[in-house]
Amino acid sequence: MKKLLLGCFALFTWQKAAAQDVHWGVKGGLNVAILQNSAGGETEFKPGFHAGGLAHIHLVQNFALQPELFYSGQGGKTIIGNNEINTNLHYLNLPVLVQYMFNNGFRVQAGPQIGFLMKARNEDQNNNEVNVIQNYRTTDFSIPVGVSYLSDSGLGIDLRWAFGLSNINDVNDRTPEVNNSVGQVGLFFLFHQGHK
Repeated sequence: MKKLLLGCFALFTWQKAAAQDVHWGVKGGLNVAILQNSAGGETEFKPGFHAGGLAHIHLVQNFALQPELFYSGQGGKTIIGNNEINTNLHYLNLPVLVQYMFNNGFRVQAGPQIGFLMKARNEDQNNNEVNVIQNYRTTDFSIPVGVSYLSDSGLGIDLRWAFGLSNINDVNDRTPEVNNSVGQVGLFFLFHQGHK
């Protein structure tokens, strides 16, 4: 099923890119991540970063499609007594955003995102790490929602929050469901950008 979804996405994106006005770009910035669970608990916010590339595809006036592929450092921070434990989840994220573009450079955006877990570590305050990838599912579905601004130079700023839809807990059926929740602020640059 995963291969079929990825194949359909790749074909759709290639066809759109071949037929439309496309601007390629790079992006990067800061994350603020938290893990929420169905038992009503959540971790504390943990900082991280993201970096990758994007394709901005003009569809019709004021509407665009923006597929992206980027690394994202996620997870959360847990305080147990005097001990601080960071859950570091490393994802390769693939969102497909639909954007409405205002004439002044501002945009609103939302769309589906699939994330592929590459690495999972628990790290204590003494920098001791434990591999915990067996506790988490390898895919994560979420909905990023946000705003961005693009200048005439091609440089822009992006603000978004990704709301996790998937239970990423893979310990057993008796444990609470766990969801990713990630805020991002970053810069991006579109190459050969001649207009907003």
